[in-house]
Amino acid sequence: MEDKNIITLTTYKGFEIYYNFDNAQLTAVDEKTQEEFEGKYLFEIQRQIDKPQWELCNKKGYAIDGIFSDEIYKLEATRYNSKSGRYDWIKKESSGSGYEVGKRLERSERKVYEDSQNNHSVFLEAKSKQQEINRKKRELQDIIGRLSTQEKKKEEDEN
Repeated sequence: MEDKNIITLTTYKGFEIYYNFDNAQLTAVDEKTQEEFEGKYLFEIQRQIDKPQWELCNKKGYAIDGIFSDEIYKLEATRYNSKSGRYDWIKKESSGSGYEVGKRLERSERKVYEDSQNNHSVFLEAKSKQQEINRKKRELQDIIGRLSTQEKKKEEDEN
């Protein structure tokens, strides 16, 4: 832009941001795509540039989760952010407790494994083992529940 009333203010993520003195507006232009944004404040321009551009997709995968990495989640993404290159993963099924089913995969949990026959069989095996663990925990709770104190035993003997 070669105009006396327009100056280059800064560059943000590949966009040149200009200030126009005539209309007191900021304009951001991507030189490659000629994409253009306008706003009064710099944060408005940055927000427009950062706004996700979603594309529909149908992708599946798996992620490891849990405090001790003892749970596998089956994931599904129905949209893809073409600006950031990230999928919007949603936890669909769990091999463990499943209390986070339906929630989005956090950015810190971004290691996603492909949807393959091998990974699916690992998921099913982990789910089976988790069911065994839960069964054993219930048995343990039943055993512990039979524990009685001396006072309780005396009361039972007196009756």
